[in-house]
Amino acid sequence: TYMTGIAMLIAGTAAFSTAGLFVRLIGRDAATLLFWRGIFTAIAIIAFIWWCERGGTFAQFRQMGWPGWMVATLNTASMAFFIVSLQYTTVANNSIIFGTAPFLTAGVAFLLIRERPTIATLLFSAIALGGAILVIGSSLSFSAERLIGDALAVLMTVSFAVKTVLVRQHRTRSMVPAACVGALLG
Repeated sequence: TYMTGIAMLIAGTAAFSTAGLFVRLIGRDAATLLFWRGIFTAIAIIAFIWWCERGGTFAQFRQMGWPGWMVATLNTASMAFFIVSLQYTTVANNSIIFGTAPFLTAGVAFLLIRERPTIATLLFSAIALGGAILVIGSSLSFSAERLIGDALAVLMTVSFAVKTVLVRQHRTRSMVPAACVGALLG
């Protein structure tokens, strides 16, 4: 239902908002973080698929098709850009740049599936884009390292936006296995 979607969005946002903090607290290199994140995520997703499908776990993976593989690849890229970005820039910069995801997603949705954004989406997206431009502009006065981190955060956001639109475009196909494959690719 619509309310279930809202609740899931809020829960996902709350969980994701702690990711930068945990990456900083763990203090390991990006490859180590991606490896262990991928292993534990894949285990959790496989357990979820098994619980939902019982005997049909592997059938779910066989039915991914090219949309599932594209989503898996974009999921891998987005997470890799996220983790590596945090090695170079601040959590705040990374988060503010990612705040432009609705704007980019609306643009990609318009280009790929001709979905028209609402005026409210465009207005709030423009505000988020303005904030991201200020953040990237302020990084120019710090260091090339921070600018690299900000650029990686932009790539993370773009890959996330394209992934989101592909999931919506192929909403009749389960993308849960794609999330598992994306975690393992990472």
